[in-house]
Amino acid sequence: MELRQLRYFIAIVECGSLTRAAAQVNIVQPALSRQISMLEEELNTSLLARSARGVAPTESGMALFRHARRIIQLADNTKEALKDSDLVVSGRVRLGMPSSIAMAIAPTLIGSLKAQFPQIALEIHEAPSILLASNLSNNKIDIGILVDEPIMPGLQYTSLLEERLCFVQSKSKPLIKCGPLMAANSLVGIPFYLPTQATTLRVAIDDLFRRLGSKPVVYAEASSINTLLNLVVEGDAATLLVPSAFTSQWARRAISWALIEPAVIRRVHVATSVMNELSMAATTVKGAIALVTEQLINAKKWPEANSIVKP
Repeated sequence: MELRQLRYFIAIVECGSLTRAAAQVNIVQPALSRQISMLEEELNTSLLARSARGVAPTESGMALFRHARRIIQLADNTKEALKDSDLVVSGRVRLGMPSSIAMAIAPTLIGSLKAQFPQIALEIHEAPSILLASNLSNNKIDIGILVDEPIMPGLQYTSLLEERLCFVQSKSKPLIKCGPLMAANSLVGIPFYLPTQATTLRVAIDDLFRRLGSKPVVYAEASSINTLLNLVVEGDAATLLVPSAFTSQWARRAISWALIEPAVIRRVHVATSVMNELSMAATTVKGAIALVTEQLINAKKWPEANSIVKP
């Protein structure tokens, strides 16, 4: 997915016509149609409904339109901030995030920054959200991607996304049959490998079981998500994780189902300290986080996640 494709799509929706949109973006209509077809193929969904009166966005198309406008706005704002050709954004930026978030966003974020801002040196610090909030206050990191907004005086938060907690079990040795959604009360009595107590994820899991009037059957705890998933694929217990932790390498060996009744929603935020002014490099990284998150969600590479980026 490219920015120019999103610009083309926005023009089509706003014009209601491929012909008028092609003239607006200065491209011939067949080439414009080909770009939209490529976008539909990448997203595996129909984006436009065509009729004698013109074109209109489908439900999926309208969702993309809303996200695309925010992405383009972020991109344009970044260009405006850097329009001075003599300005080179450089410097070291310390970015903290939980391991589950790092697994979802770090490769794409690093690739984007390397391509556009090669002079930025990014340090990624993985830790639980509670520790990251403390590190922000103590100026040990510049930016934190935190889950469930740990309360810490002196921090300011920008909403990023929300995602649903999922049940994960071995694909070759499943404990139960269900899917793609799973009622939370079905968890009672199932053996689990769970994250350690010092994480917001474990707090959410324990709170869920309290609401169910039960306690989880815990075979073992681990602080490493990869360790949890390695244990799960052996088939004698399951785990509970957010989709950001369930990368493609694990999708071949394990299956995940979103929990409902009740769903467990976790909100993800970008946090900074009100006491420490961000450098130009850190401000650029903060903007890139929002942009990359939108792109991952639009490309369906962050399942069970919904963007709540504030325009």
